[in-house]
Amino acid sequence: MTKKESRIFYILIAMLLLTLLLEGIPGIVNYYKSNLNDIDLLVKKTEHLDKILQKNKFWQEEYSKIKSAEEKKSIQLFSAKSRELVAAKLQSLLKSLARKNNVNIESTLLPEFNNNSRWIIISQNISIKGSAKNIFNFLQAIEKNNKKLIITHTKLRSNRKQLRGSIIVAGFSQELTKAESL
Repeated sequence: MTKKESRIFYILIAMLLLTLLLEGIPGIVNYYKSNLNDIDLLVKKTEHLDKILQKNKFWQEEYSKIKSAEEKKSIQLFSAKSRELVAAKLQSLLKSLARKNNVNIESTLLPEFNNNSRWIIISQNISIKGSAKNIFNFLQAIEKNNKKLIITHTKLRSNRKQLRGSIIVAGFSQELTKAESL
């Protein structure tokens, strides 16, 4: 290589280095910055998705709690296709509890129904007879039953070793829509 050729070669290398400095390095820096911005964006998206997952988990737990409470409430309610069947179930339950506690049901009056928006309250008046201990156990069995029952009225009188009187027990059911009752 002659002196002239080597000079041209060095000038060419200098121009190549200058082009690389002016064009290549800013391109590499821009590429690096772009990658850093992409990484930052991915980190922010990941954090956002983690927050969404945590909120989702929270709401799933809340949904489970509500569903569990709803199932517990539905177990406490009487269900049937008509109000009369609900009343019959309440009467049957009261007779069963009385039988288990050695209390005689002397008579039952017709049930009363009260509607309250979506709820039906069934009030059943029964006349009972039994020992004080048995009637007390019967009343406790009503209160502790898995169906939501409330004793709204008691009227008892003593006749020697027996108690005799009447109680009114309220049970609950959801109001049936016309579509449900068909």
